[in-house]
Amino acid sequence: MGLKHKQVARLKFTMDIQSLAQVEQIIAQLYGNVDSNSAQEYLQALQKQQYAWELAPQLLASESVNSQFFGAHTFQVKISRDWHTLPPDRKEWVRNELLRWIVRLSNGPMVVITKLCLALTAFALQAVPEFWTNFISDFFNYLHTESMTISAQNQYQPLFIELPLLEFLTIVPEEVLRADLIGERKAKVNQELIDSIPRVMSMLRNLLSAHHGYSERDIILKQKCLRCLQSWIQYGVPFEMLHLLIDHVIALFSVESMNDVATEVLVEFISQTRITYYQDTVCEKILQCMTGDWAKSQITRAINDGDELAARNLCRLMTTFGDNFTNYVAINFLRQDIVVYLEMMLMFAGFPGYFGQDQEISFFCGRHQFFSYCHSDP
Repeated sequence: MGLKHKQVARLKFTMDIQSLAQVEQIIAQLYGNVDSNSAQEYLQALQKQQYAWELAPQLLASESVNSQFFGAHTFQVKISRDWHTLPPDRKEWVRNELLRWIVRLSNGPMVVITKLCLALTAFALQAVPEFWTNFISDFFNYLHTESMTISAQNQYQPLFIELPLLEFLTIVPEEVLRADLIGERKAKVNQELIDSIPRVMSMLRNLLSAHHGYSERDIILKQKCLRCLQSWIQYGVPFEMLHLLIDHVIALFSVESMNDVATEVLVEFISQTRITYYQDTVCEKILQCMTGDWAKSQITRAINDGDELAARNLCRLMTTFGDNFTNYVAINFLRQDIVVYLEMMLMFAGFPGYFGQDQEISFFCGRHQFFSYCHSDP
């Protein structure tokens, strides 16, 4: 049985071991779905208190993943909602705590790392420009230094900094696009992102081009790279810095474990309006991807097996291509790769077995797109 509502309400928090254990018990109750409403009410009230700043790192030191997650979440909540309650002389302490715990838990549960990176991003957006301007470059340098130090101290337990680094670099542009920044803060934040683009793109290019095997960690690492790249495409990385990276994404499109994420990146890439200025180059690359032997085999297998999921990503990419480059298709209607592309679209249109409204492939790809191309004026 969990703690009853009245028992939870009567708990008095003091900074000692017993009370910390009580808080962890309530956290376990919250995530264990046992009387979770009263637990949530208590914990939300707890986060509003000034001592929650001190509580967060104590929870991060717990062996419980739930407590670690709530500790990271508490940091994020305090920074986002109660920034004005943080004394100026404690800002450096909060930043250092977040950095320290990201490093310390870098080989741990990704859900905690993600929360810590969200908290650090929230801190950066609050701290610019008065306290912390170069937050991306500083994070790069901090992780590199800590990695070298820890690896030198313990060669048998290396620190894998790539995942927390990629997580932070994925979150930052997303949060910047969502944030309601104004004035000098907005200018400084965006300048930091713009200044960081070459370094971020170089890192992603190195990681995506590395010939690792396909162990679980290698797969996760490359998937994280692709998600990070998608985030920066959304932010607005110039085409000149993207086109070489897109070659690596196309190469991963045919890898089963990468296909979902690679599709997201390619769809995001060709959906950007600024890409139309480089239409010929982009279309050449994407057409090679969509009309190659692997893509053809995917369609054939999907139709023969009656498995629309097998070619869903390819269908989505081809549809998005048609939406954004209809004029290119019409102008080059008789070119061999365009002919193959349209034939493949028609194959999707003939996908058997379902009504159009229940079937993603034939409805979206075939009937709508193919016939719109056929009736376009070249």
